[in-house]
Amino acid sequence: MGEVIGFNEKLNERQTRAVLLLADGFSPSEVAEQVGVNLQTIYNWKSNNQEFANQLDALRREVFAEELKQLRGLVGPASAALREILTDEGVSANAKVAAARVVFSAVRPDSVPLQIGISTTTSFSRADYELLRKVRNES
Repeated sequence: MGEVIGFNEKLNERQTRAVLLLADGFSPSEVAEQVGVNLQTIYNWKSNNQEFANQLDALRREVFAEELKQLRGLVGPASAALREILTDEGVSANAKVAAARVVFSAVRPDSVPLQIGISTTTSFSRADYELLRKVRNES
């Protein structure tokens, strides 16, 4: 995120810390406790202090953009892991269907989930679970 401390002279030190913590994903109650103010104060700053709201919005956008950039960097490895699952003859059909679901859900233009069934009578092998966990961790 870069050097942000003191990024806005219109916010006091507590407000600045609150913006940083909120943008970092802390809940309002956690922020209130860490900053040393009442929870209602956090809500008031968010609702009634335009500068606070603007800085929080800007910082959240910055954090989101950075996280999106990092996720985009995982597309190649995730794709390779899925390719490995789909082409490995030692992987069960259920694991391949699960991997195919991931691929199809990523490339579908709409958000309607595909109705691909996986047999409930066939269980995943330990190797299947490990491969799927690898895909989930990389995507």
